[in-house]
Amino acid sequence: MPKLRTLRLHSNSLHCDCHLAWLSDWLRARRGLAPFTQCMSPAHMRGLNVPDVQKKDFVCNGPAQTESRACTPQVAVCPPSCTCNNNIVDCRRKGLTEIPANLPEGIVEM
Repeated sequence: MPKLRTLRLHSNSLHCDCHLAWLSDWLRARRGLAPFTQCMSPAHMRGLNVPDVQKKDFVCNGPAQTESRACTPQVAVCPPSCTCNNNIVDCRRKGLTEIPANLPEGIVEM
């Protein structure tokens, strides 16, 4: 995302565990891009700025997970029951009970 100028994450309830360690590295390399991006949990990290937290401090409780399993890229395509055109995903009258997963990147309307 070389043209990204602003990223607003400051009002999100970010849980700073091993799954969010990548974000700290990414934001540290892009200082000023997402100001006030703070951890909300776990309690001992609440209020810390994500880029200021070291990778080793992002810890998950429970069984260890491999990074490849936690960060498997997902391919985003138009959901089978919807139509996608000009960054608009149309799922009207399809009887869906939940928002489809893996929506195309850059959608402006659903």
